[in-house]
Amino acid sequence: LAQNMGYDGHLHIQYICDRHPGTALPGQDAGSEWTDNGVMYLELPEWQVTAAPRGSYSLIEPNYSNWYAPPLKVSPGKGTRPLTLRIYSIGNVDLTYDIYSDHDCITGSYSGTIAPRDSVTVSFTLTGDGACADSFIDANIVLVTNEAGKKTEYIKVQAISSDDYYECPRDPETVDTLDNGALKLYVNANSQEWIWDMELADTTLREVFFQGGTIVATTRDNDTLVGRYMGDNDQHAGAQDILCVNDQNADFWVLHTTKTFMHDFEPPADYKWYWWEVNKEVVFFKSSASDDLKHCVIKYIKVKRQDPPSWWPEQPTFNGYDDTYIGIAMDVDCPYDTAGDDTKDEAALNRGRYDETNYIAYQTGFGRAGEHPEYNDYLAGIALADGGEAGESTQPYGAYNVKNDIHLYPQSPWGWLDGDLYQLAATSGVTIEDGPSGADSLVDRTWVFTARKIDAGSDPDAEAAFTVIEVVAPNGLSELQTRVAAARSWVSSANTGKWRTCGDVTGDGIVDVGDVVYLISYVFRSGDPVPCPEGRGDVTGDGIVDVGDVVYLISYVFRSGDPPTACPGLW
Repeated sequence: LAQNMGYDGHLHIQYICDRHPGTALPGQDAGSEWTDNGVMYLELPEWQVTAAPRGSYSLIEPNYSNWYAPPLKVSPGKGTRPLTLRIYSIGNVDLTYDIYSDHDCITGSYSGTIAPRDSVTVSFTLTGDGACADSFIDANIVLVTNEAGKKTEYIKVQAISSDDYYECPRDPETVDTLDNGALKLYVNANSQEWIWDMELADTTLREVFFQGGTIVATTRDNDTLVGRYMGDNDQHAGAQDILCVNDQNADFWVLHTTKTFMHDFEPPADYKWYWWEVNKEVVFFKSSASDDLKHCVIKYIKVKRQDPPSWWPEQPTFNGYDDTYIGIAMDVDCPYDTAGDDTKDEAALNRGRYDETNYIAYQTGFGRAGEHPEYNDYLAGIALADGGEAGESTQPYGAYNVKNDIHLYPQSPWGWLDGDLYQLAATSGVTIEDGPSGADSLVDRTWVFTARKIDAGSDPDAEAAFTVIEVVAPNGLSELQTRVAAARSWVSSANTGKWRTCGDVTGDGIVDVGDVVYLISYVFRSGDPVPCPEGRGDVTGDGIVDVGDVVYLISYVFRSGDPPTACPGLW
């Protein structure tokens, strides 16, 4: 069946078990590995055979669905990491197995026999020390069984041994969730974002903006490349820095991440790489802000040309770049009517629209007559603002509203083909893709919203920025326009970017005696550390905040010394 449907030879089985005493899968202890809500989800990849016995396996530690997307992190000189899996015999005769690693950085080897309906747990050791340090590890754990004479299964493992890499979103330092009572925001250092409308009474409809984020679309040797992070099955980005939250301001938080490295590991044929890093700051308003701003999320994004990090598998010589398009891809699902059946699993039905006067791409909800007509007034919009960086504009390069059943769902279970997404990002103008009965029809839709085009060139310091606003408006177009205008006005105010000033550790937008006092308290009196981003306090640029930075600021503030400009990580 899996082959007939075009899959890769794996049949993915998901067991969903209610909590009952003594209930367990073969080889498991009763009641083990239950989640808090009493339901257990466990994927068991089962390989096809022509004769019994049959086998399967599951990844146990860490309990991920894979060990390669994103690559695992293992720190050089800081110990090892276990890779544990359970092998099942799901046939009616004994299963004989051999399991080993094909890479020197992963150690372990096992052989044995598993009785019918039984299992065995084995553990391998991943190391980032010695010859494995500061490297990209591309390996397999090889499982050989006696099925139909011999059956071989390759369990992919990819890992990065470097302190200049974070396993986003698995590392807790790379994710955060904030809630202001109107919206709840999830964001990670790979540029992915989710927005829930907490004011909707129906909790099943709160997820409005989801599985979307920054995209960087370009080509390499006529090969299409699109960096993005849009769901667990469509990961094409890797974090080189953590996500931190600045809480200095009374009315808003700022979430920072720098050097988000856009990549796509596809060995052994090719290691695709991106010459671009993504710097991101997300503004999320607190409950004390105005009602209009509480319903908005503002993202400042700068894309910069960069060399691959030292652990990258390829280190080609920089010889320029092709046309590159930057923006966001965002699946938007306004509330939709499910004919009164809350358990019905149907696609979100939205209309795609565009406000040509105010440059707002938006979607509308859907309520059937006599049931939930208020959904027809619910809008979710995407717009640009001028954040003050060179070349920024409120008018997008292109906006393409597409049907998910054409561009996403065919890539089962969910995800983009690079070629599709690249062509959409590179298309100028605004297009709303026709539905089954013509334009503006009710279908499940996603926006591909291109903010800028970077013309092909060879500037090693090339960069481009854009500022995007995402907003919900339950009461129609006028409310949407008002909220976008409020966000654009906020961006153009003195609030913009003041947290990026080198030496301004107090966050008031200037470097003065208050910053000197703050650093003295931190360095000499165990005072509060420099707020996020910490690089603001490293005015000497040597990687640490210490007495040298205090001396430098004193010289600048009191003795007309050189202004601080060397702070790392600021843009």
